[in-house]
Amino acid sequence: MRFPVLIACTLSACASTPHRTEELRGDVAALELAPPAADGASPWEGDGFRRAETDEDALVAWRALGGEVPKNRHFDLEVWVVRAGVPVGGAELMVRATMPEHGHGMNVEPRAQPQAGGSYRVRGMLLHMGGRWELVIHVVELGRFQRATFELHL
Repeated sequence: MRFPVLIACTLSACASTPHRTEELRGDVAALELAPPAADGASPWEGDGFRRAETDEDALVAWRALGGEVPKNRHFDLEVWVVRAGVPVGGAELMVRATMPEHGHGMNVEPRAQPQAGGSYRVRGMLLHMGGRWELVIHVVELGRFQRATFELHL
């Protein structure tokens, strides 16, 4: 008789835990993302953002959450995709980084998630060694594939 009770308790705990975890993650993400600028400027125009245009005339802006891009430590990115001054929602983002001189990329595959307000949070970045990196943000929007490339030196 103890076995069914154990299963019921385990299922009950599992069912409620992710909900609380997601609430906490959402609160943390909201605190870390760039707030609207006091002077009325858009968040992607603020300090710490690197910007480049795609071949489809979209602006891609990103910054490392928590400050500078670290070497050999996991970090997240805040990314904005903007067209005509308006954040692009509903796009798919894929972020890759390579070291062209070494012929390899990251050892991890980061994941992008849309955030309230129009930005995207890229979780799981890891640039495991110093040197020149190329960060490429691929954007798939309404069947169009575009990309922005950034050079980094660690």
